[in-house]
Amino acid sequence: MQTQKMHQTFIHILEKNAITQSTDRSVPGICSLFFFSLQKAADTHPDCWELHTDGDELLMVTKGEVLIEMVSAPYTGEDIVPADAKKEQVLLEDGELVIVPKGHWHRILLKRKTELIVATFGGDSKMATVN
Repeated sequence: MQTQKMHQTFIHILEKNAITQSTDRSVPGICSLFFFSLQKAADTHPDCWELHTDGDELLMVTKGEVLIEMVSAPYTGEDIVPADAKKEQVLLEDGELVIVPKGHWHRILLKRKTELIVATFGGDSKMATVN
C-alpha cells in the first residue's frame, strides 16, 4: 500500500467495483475524481464555458468559495454560448456541492482560494469562449 498526493493523481472508478489512480486526467466512459487547489482566478479558466456530453459533473468544495455559473438550457449542438442565454448561479462554500447536469455549459469562478473535488465522466468535453 502506498500513499498518493491528492493534487498529483487522478482517481478512476472502474467497472466491477474497482478503483485505480493514474496520471491520466480522464478515461472515456469512466468516472474520474480530480483534486484541485485553486489559488488564482486563471486556475478555473473563467473566460471559457465548459460542457460535458458524456455525463454529469459533481463539484465539491472542501475549503474555500467558488461561484458556479450554468446555462439553464441544455446543449443543442451550438459551439458558442450566446451572451443573452439564461443562466443560473450558485455559490459553493466549505463543505458544499452541486451537480452540473450532463450537457449544460458551465464555468467556475474563484471567489477565494479553494480546495475543489471534481467527479466527471471522461470523454467528450467542449470549451467555448465567454462572450
